[in-house]
Amino acid sequence: MAHWRAEQQARMYALEKLDNFRWISNIMAGYGRQELSEDDVVPETTLQYSGQFSEIVYSSVSPELLIKHYEILAQPEFPLEHFNALRDCITAGSYRGTLADVPTYIFIRRNSGQTQLVVSICGTASPDQFRQDLRVLKTPHRSGHGNAHTGFLALYDGIKADLMKGIQDLVITGHSMEGSIAYLLCLDLLADYDAMISTLRIRIVSFGAPRTGDTQLVNYFHTKVEAFWQRSGRASFVEYAVKGYSDGIPAVPPVIMGYQHFCEEPFYSAYGRLYRVPTADSEYATFRFKDGENQNRTLFPQGSHNYYNSRDLEGFRRKLDWLVEAKFPEPGWEDHYRDKLRDSNSRS
Repeated sequence: MAHWRAEQQARMYALEKLDNFRWISNIMAGYGRQELSEDDVVPETTLQYSGQFSEIVYSSVSPELLIKHYEILAQPEFPLEHFNALRDCITAGSYRGTLADVPTYIFIRRNSGQTQLVVSICGTASPDQFRQDLRVLKTPHRSGHGNAHTGFLALYDGIKADLMKGIQDLVITGHSMEGSIAYLLCLDLLADYDAMISTLRIRIVSFGAPRTGDTQLVNYFHTKVEAFWQRSGRASFVEYAVKGYSDGIPAVPPVIMGYQHFCEEPFYSAYGRLYRVPTADSEYATFRFKDGENQNRTLFPQGSHNYYNSRDLEGFRRKLDWLVEAKFPEPGWEDHYRDKLRDSNSRS
């Protein structure tokens, strides 16, 4: 078993082409003051479902087409293997931002007799979007309460008009830059909560998101959360901001520039486990463990930006590219895809 795992890891890391920002983590991510322990471990199930939606929007194939052909694409070693949250969902809409062409999808998921609306925003996937990442100077937020990252706010403004139409009961999720945009959407929803139905429940789930606002804007966000809780109960708004081991993106922009994370009680994903981070350490991006670092618990011991939810995001995107090259869903695509798979396995 250990030998098989080592071979899998060697093959996976040999195929890495995307930047996983481990170098940023090494330079900028200070260790939290408190060591994490078994007492801090929480179940990952809810986040894994949300994570599947945050990952599928990176697809080079339209999510509508992937979901339509879910059964065949969920076979072993096919792109949607382990994406079981997509089994009972449909796409309800898709939008492209007016700035940098940010893809955003709305899914309807039926789970245990309940219908859930999921808004999933794609993370940085193009040079234009990366240029917005670099606009780290702050700009005043329209609420008049503090400032936000200029690039993230501009990207959010590019998709806001479409997203604010008819949102009711929902999950908002995003990976990387789009985790920040998800929070800006949440802030607008909470600021306008008088216009919402009283039974609205919001869950925001972000993975590897950078800091987005200054202290004043973050404090304003928390006053709106408190007001929402007062009206609808604490179960009406839940947030899961997940930082990953060796992922440098949650460490930027740096605190010294006046930035702060929105979430006061984030989570830390490392070595196959999810830990609850103490509020006092919410700005830290990496942690030590009382029970040591058990790398044998996971296939992804090096962690970093593209290994959330116990999945290899780069490997997922690679398989989606193979679908395009195989001319999915034209006749014969499956044979061409399997050829790509065999060729990759033989070379690695």
